[in-house]
Amino acid sequence: MGRQELDDVTSQRLKMRPDIEKEIDSIVTGCGFRRVSFTCADVDDDSREDKKDDAITTWNRHMHLYERIG
Repeated sequence: MGRQELDDVTSQRLKMRPDIEKEIDSIVTGCGFRRVSFTCADVDDDSREDKKDDAITTWNRHMHLYERIG
């Protein structure tokens, strides 16, 4: 992409941060977006309860949707 390589690619810089989702949410909402909630009501399995925001990535992170305010 024509970008410079990062100089500080260390394990300390790339460590897992348990609160990263909160940090990302704060940045995104601070830029004029709000989080959109969703449910899994479209699933035909009667044994599954509707759960909000239960989409999880392979990295075990929750997937959140945002929409621009205004």
